[in-house]
Amino acid sequence: MKVIIKNNQIRYKYTKNKFSEGLIYSIIFFVISIFLFFISILISILNNGKAGSIVSGIVFSSFLFDILAIYFIILEIYLYENKNKSVRNMLFLEVLYFIFWAFII
Repeated sequence: MKVIIKNNQIRYKYTKNKFSEGLIYSIIFFVISIFLFFISILISILNNGKAGSIVSGIVFSSFLFDILAIYFIILEIYLYENKNKSVRNMLFLEVLYFIFWAFII
């Protein structure tokens, strides 16, 4: 929001909500995490459940990417005090995905 004073009157100029850098990084790492999860499921299906350590490595890296996405979104909230709707929604999705991993592992 930008304040413009013209003729002794205060006028406000609103801008659209732009994604911040931390939110963009968080979205990128979250999408990579989801992508790695589906790749691991695909590899497991193609190998009839006998993929072994390849799938476990991909799944573990998916978990780490989710933790990294949560890290960036928490930095966005506490460091820059950005509490927009998009930031809150990403935090909710990432924590939900983290809880999914907590119950799977």
